[in-house]
Amino acid sequence: KPGMLYLYEKLRLYHEIVNYFMDIGDYEQIIRSCKKYGDKDPNLWVQVLSYFARKDEDCQSEIVEVLQNIDRDNLLPPLLVVQILAQNDKTSLAVIKEYITKRLQQEAELIAEDQRMISDYKEQTKKMREEVEDLQTSARIFQQTKCVVCS
Repeated sequence: KPGMLYLYEKLRLYHEIVNYFMDIGDYEQIIRSCKKYGDKDPNLWVQVLSYFARKDEDCQSEIVEVLQNIDRDNLLPPLLVVQILAQNDKTSLAVIKEYITKRLQQEAELIAEDQRMISDYKEQTKKMREEVEDLQTSARIFQQTKCVVCS
């Protein structure tokens, strides 16, 4: 099998490498392969999350590690993560609590930033409307002693 793994790597068949380790149930090698090839194919992390979610064994530490990488690279929306992990009744909410909390906090920060920008844009719009109103209703005197182009 080392020869097959070498060929898979040379042919960039990273999913096949991960599938090989899934078939033999080597959790450590699954995670190691994702760390090694995950930057080249981020969907490996999604594949591995689905794999651990379907396992009847206790894979909570592996799921936590996979979730950290999914969160780091922002590979899946939180709702999809919850749906994937809901495939197994043995997966507890405690496993994804930190992930969900962190994502909700990030979303709240984005919302606050968006609201701040909306407020700034409203203020700028108000000032521009006042300036337009001022230009339409009152005279403005332009006094320049020299021509800008000729100087």
